[in-house]
Amino acid sequence: MCDLQPTQSPPSSMVLTPPDDNIRIPWGRLISRMNEMDPVDLVSDAVSLGRAEYCDIVIVKNRFPDHIVFHISKEHFVISKQAGGPVFITDLSKNGTFINRQKVGRNNKYVLQNNDIISVGIKDMLIYTYKQMDNFEEKYLPLELQKKYEVGEFLGRGAVGEVRLVYEKTTTKKFAVKKITKGKFNTSRLHDLNHPSKIYSEINILQHLNHPCVISMREIVETEEDVFIILEYMEGGELTSRIEKFHLSEPLVKYYFYQMVLAVKHLHDNNVTHRDLKPENVLLSSNRMDCLLKVSDFGLSKESEDNIMRTMCGTMCYVAPEIIDDRYKEYDNQCDIWSLGVILYYMMSKEFPFNSSDRRSLGLLILRGNFSMVGPKWQNASYPVKDLIRRMLTVNPKERINSRQILQHPWISRDQALQIRVNDLIKSHQKVPDFVEPDVVEPVVVSPDVFDPEPHPKRCRVDGNDETAENTTATNTVSPTLTPPLPTATPHIHPTSNPRKGRLCLPERPTNSPSSSFNSRSPDPRVRSRRLDPHPNASIDLVPK
Repeated sequence: MCDLQPTQSPPSSMVLTPPDDNIRIPWGRLISRMNEMDPVDLVSDAVSLGRAEYCDIVIVKNRFPDHIVFHISKEHFVISKQAGGPVFITDLSKNGTFINRQKVGRNNKYVLQNNDIISVGIKDMLIYTYKQMDNFEEKYLPLELQKKYEVGEFLGRGAVGEVRLVYEKTTTKKFAVKKITKGKFNTSRLHDLNHPSKIYSEINILQHLNHPCVISMREIVETEEDVFIILEYMEGGELTSRIEKFHLSEPLVKYYFYQMVLAVKHLHDNNVTHRDLKPENVLLSSNRMDCLLKVSDFGLSKESEDNIMRTMCGTMCYVAPEIIDDRYKEYDNQCDIWSLGVILYYMMSKEFPFNSSDRRSLGLLILRGNFSMVGPKWQNASYPVKDLIRRMLTVNPKERINSRQILQHPWISRDQALQIRVNDLIKSHQKVPDFVEPDVVEPVVVSPDVFDPEPHPKRCRVDGNDETAENTTATNTVSPTLTPPLPTATPHIHPTSNPRKGRLCLPERPTNSPSSSFNSRSPDPRVRSRRLDPHPNASIDLVPK
């Protein structure tokens, strides 16, 4: 029969027996299908079978016919389980491990399921039937999904549901399942996040979006009480963790931010406003720094033909002023641009532009646009990134830069090396035809002379290089061969009562050419952001409408 290590329990259990005061409950059992084999209670995180003496279950030659032992490797397979994860069987043999007479393949894994039959050497040499002691997955997933997926660990909670890791049983590929418990079809509870109308809205959005930087849905199953959405799984976790654990250089911040803008532009082009953009809803494909990003969690998103919305959504630190200011009866997708601006600020400094422990005080800071980019954390930041942040955190949504104009901004448009890197990254993750980047019109010239209220010795060029008479430091250098030529159009200043507050304009373009003008009244980056004080009689709505 099977030989046991000296430290193991009697043959009836075939597992290590811990002291009585530390008994562990088995998570599975191997039921013998041969007289020579004893049942095994699976307690350890990994149990191995083979001819070698170091295996947990040792096949002894004198208990089996030679032609059977001949097919068994020194270490034939390992059954393993991680906390909160499924049970895997890994084939380490030359002659094969079979599950239900199907070969696993050397060094391949298979998710063991309840009542699976294990064969070794040849497919008809049946030795064990696997029994699942914990039937959690039977309670969590509906029957249709139980046939395809094994439930793994808890990943977190989104805006409207719980998210868990699942493994596809045939391939062991990882996916995320979002379980949403449906609310009641009650008009008085229409604003509840789990109201069926909102759930179906999220599903409809996921079904119609198709972009490499937007999370994709694989399938959906609905029961009487719940909706289960199978989504692609992102190994790298949330962007929040990456920001908190590492110092992100400006080029890396730009690398991440550019992908987010591509995703948001795709949403806006399809009349979708996310309304809850924040680092927690931006997922990373891997733990590598140069990884793909995807925007996720559309629980608060809204699809709109006229692109106008009237409900308050989003996390307070990232929420746009027009959402909490009751003077605005409706708002559009420009609220996402504000949230992107907060994310960009946070990535650059690990601080929020608007921060207060008091909700009302925080609302006032947002309404007034009170933020600054001074101090040690901003001393190495280039002029273009500061300028872009100011344009995104403009209080008036009509004057705020939009997603297309962000791609035209010099901080991004002049960095063709960045665009090539991201495009190559996207193509490496796709099995479909090459992703084509959106057309970006000729970049706008942003002259620092226009924005500086007074001359100063240190100048900031649009390519991100800071120059002084004594020292030149390149903070965001772009290869000269990759830098597009500047537009030939000469900007001019409209005269005003104060010549330093002039407006940057370009000569008119043909009517069939996309507009690329910016609101160019941003101040010098060394001074505080310009403010737009709320109307003295305006009240702040800090409760969802």
